[in-house]
Amino acid sequence: MEGLLICPKFVLPKRNTMKHNRIYWLLVLMFINSCKSHYAPLSQEEIKYHNDSGFVNAPSSGVIYEVLLIGDTGRPAIPLDREKYPDEYPDVVFSSLVNHSKTNNNKGIDNVILLLGDNIYKNGLKRGGIGKNRSKLILQTQVDWLNQTKSDAFFIPGNHDYKFILGSPAHNRMKRQAKYLNEKEDNVFLAPDVVAKEWYQIKTINQKGKEVGLVLFDSQAFLNWGRKSEKERTFESLQKEVMNRSDIQTWILATHHPIFSADEHGEKTGGFAKSQHVNGGKNYKEFATRLKSLIDGMSVEDKQIVVVSGHDHSLQLLKGKNYYQVVSGAGVKVSHEKLNCGKLIFGQQNKGYAVLSIYEQNEIWIQFYGAFTAREGDFLLFSKKLF
Repeated sequence: MEGLLICPKFVLPKRNTMKHNRIYWLLVLMFINSCKSHYAPLSQEEIKYHNDSGFVNAPSSGVIYEVLLIGDTGRPAIPLDREKYPDEYPDVVFSSLVNHSKTNNNKGIDNVILLLGDNIYKNGLKRGGIGKNRSKLILQTQVDWLNQTKSDAFFIPGNHDYKFILGSPAHNRMKRQAKYLNEKEDNVFLAPDVVAKEWYQIKTINQKGKEVGLVLFDSQAFLNWGRKSEKERTFESLQKEVMNRSDIQTWILATHHPIFSADEHGEKTGGFAKSQHVNGGKNYKEFATRLKSLIDGMSVEDKQIVVVSGHDHSLQLLKGKNYYQVVSGAGVKVSHEKLNCGKLIFGQQNKGYAVLSIYEQNEIWIQFYGAFTAREGDFLLFSKKLF
């Protein structure tokens, strides 16, 4: 259970001696210290790091466009939290990402921000009752951060946004979130159109003559509600649209659930994820198979394909057969699972975000940034040329 702290029950020693009291209180302090919240930030000494490919700094010039990736942001610090924890509130990641975007704006480099699902923990945007105002405030806090930039920002749905609660159908929670975001006169949107029950949306980005295709996919809808015929029609339609844009060389597929992962929700040996959050592993395996089949159909020698996801609370770069998988789901909390997958190039369990940089020379680079506290700001964890 997320965020639940279970600590041992202590029994006072029968002998009330100074020696026994010292031992007792020492044990109390040790156990309290061991019961850290699941959302507590890791110190630099606690970082789990995996890197078997070498760190290479990206070129300092020639960037024409960037895609900023942050996921699982649904528990940002709201004002009361920020007052209680002034230096370690989770907004430090948002602050770093927004500053990165504003720096790009000042340099004349356009960028788009993708929020990769689980936008409101733990049960989506509530209609009423306990938690209604807090769930709205959680979403509005993110909107306020994003409105500080000149960049468009797209939220995609995650499993917590669709969370089913008795008496409140899951789809209604997602529709409320879409209405809240899309009716605002700002640069923040939710995609695809969940009100119309669309499962994907394609956008194209054109910068200095280079076009980039962006697919925003609602993986949770596919996993939970799609009939077999509906799933087939969706992927046939998506494949047709993508193939009709054979002129686009670079494609970014954004989906909350990764095809595979080295963290908690992934198969440790690589291959298909086996999440138990979405009707067991069967639907997830079908989703991953169909997405890989779509990529196989897109792939020719000159195609550049990157799948970007959240869901797992870590930062990862993995290599598929003909694409890269980026996991950036560490917006406000981190996993403590051991990262283990043969396809893992880079993995770190620390709050942060990722950046895909597109260069004039047709190169694409990935960079991961970590963030600890407001005082320290962010710092570059890893950098690699993908194409």
